[in-house]
Amino acid sequence: MRVLLFLSAVLATAVLAAGCGGGDSDEPALPAGTTADNIRTAVYERSLSECASYSLDRLSGKYRVAKQWPAVATAVGRQWTKFFSGGSDAVAVGRDGCLQGKSMK
Repeated sequence: MRVLLFLSAVLATAVLAAGCGGGDSDEPALPAGTTADNIRTAVYERSLSECASYSLDRLSGKYRVAKQWPAVATAVGRQWTKFFSGGSDAVAVGRDGCLQGKSMK
């Protein structure tokens, strides 16, 4: 019984140590303040879609901002950035997506 517990503990430790990994990743570490491309793309696409789908009045009410596209676009970009856990740089990407979406109406 003790041998089995010991082997289980050793195996669990080995698995955890392997998961911690070193610097052998193929993906470079992101500099502070930048958001991964896939997150930036998701923020842009969701912002574009939302602003293409809903009116200025509805969006300004939802996000509780002035009924002006710049304010709404920033609020939409900020919300989708938060949803996808992006960095502050992704807010501008979302804002651009929203402004692009509103022009598609």
